[in-house]
Amino acid sequence: MKPRISMITLGVDEAEKSVAFYRDGSWFSQLNSSSRIAFFSLSFVAVWPYGRMAVAEDVQLSGQ
Repeated sequence: MKPRISMITLGVDEAEKSVAFYRDGSWFSQLNSSSRIAFFSLSFVAVWPYGRMAVAEDVQLSGQ
């Protein structure tokens, strides 16, 4: 089985601005999203900008 990347999580400081960038400034299609996280689809991988502190919490880091 060949390894492949199917999802990328981006830890960002300003999630709303990042979502606007990907939604309005790119060709990415926005998928079903919530107020906390946004999902965008490329033809081969999904990208989601996610608050940096939330990512740190998910991986049990301090966010620094």
